[in-house]
Amino acid sequence: MTVFVAKVIVYIYCLIKVFVFKIISFNRPSLYKVKLVQPTFFGGKGRVELNEVSIGIYESSNLLNGYGFISARAENSIIKIGRGTIINNSPTIIADKSSIEIGESCLIGTGFYCADSDFHSLSINDRNGVAHVCKRIVIGNNVFIGNDVKVLKGVTIGDNSVIGAGSVVVKNVEANSIYAGNPARFIKHVPEQ
Repeated sequence: MTVFVAKVIVYIYCLIKVFVFKIISFNRPSLYKVKLVQPTFFGGKGRVELNEVSIGIYESSNLLNGYGFISARAENSIIKIGRGTIINNSPTIIADKSSIEIGESCLIGTGFYCADSDFHSLSINDRNGVAHVCKRIVIGNNVFIGNDVKVLKGVTIGDNSVIGAGSVVVKNVEANSIYAGNPARFIKHVPEQ
């Protein structure tokens, strides 16, 4: 089989999966000029707004065996992703009872996880209850996030920042800074050139 034929088969396979996921998704997001390369499930009762966003990358890991999951769970939950943002394969973005805003022109790696909640109380007596804390997440413009990064509730990531692969972001990130690690910590400022 030639490389061209293999690429055509992968392309058709992905198109079919994207179509099927659009049918089974029960949230009808506002999609303006959105390019879905990888199938993405949209769930929840809240509002999802994507403006000139690309989800999925050909010839990148998890293209064929993964899918995106974007869920604004409660009626007042909001997920907004800005113009020109590119999200690699298999993202998970969940706004449980708050909001998640991702700015314009961001680059986000494979396996990105972002949630405004822990989904369970830390209290021993209420661990299975519904009383859990949700806090807004804001990711600024032109942010570069590496593969397998987790952004947890209440975090703000400043414009032009870089988050290293495998990081767990639990605190705010200054603009124009590089953070990495678990938990993510300041490494240095982003060079201007």
